[in-house]
Amino acid sequence: RDSKIRPNVRFLLEEVRVPQEALGKVLSKKPQILGYSIENKLRPAVEFLTREMHVPGARLAEVVVRCPALLGFSVSGNLRPTL
Repeated sequence: RDSKIRPNVRFLLEEVRVPQEALGKVLSKKPQILGYSIENKLRPAVEFLTREMHVPGARLAEVVVRCPALLGFSVSGNLRPTL
C-alpha cells in the first residue's frame, strides 16, 4: 500500500499543485485518493477538469481542495454524462 501512497501524495503536490498545508484537508475528505491508480483514476479526472471543464491549471488545486471527491469519479461513468 505504501507503494501507492507516496506517488499519489507527490501527484497531488506536484501535478495538481495542492498546497502542502491543504493536503491534510483533501485527504481527510477523501482518503480513498491514496489508493487510487494515478494513470487510471487521478490523471484522467484531472485531464477532464482541465481540458473539458476548462478549469485553469492555476485554479485546479483550489477546485480539488474544495471538492476532492471529483478525483474519485469515473470520467466516463460520472463526470462526462453530467455535462
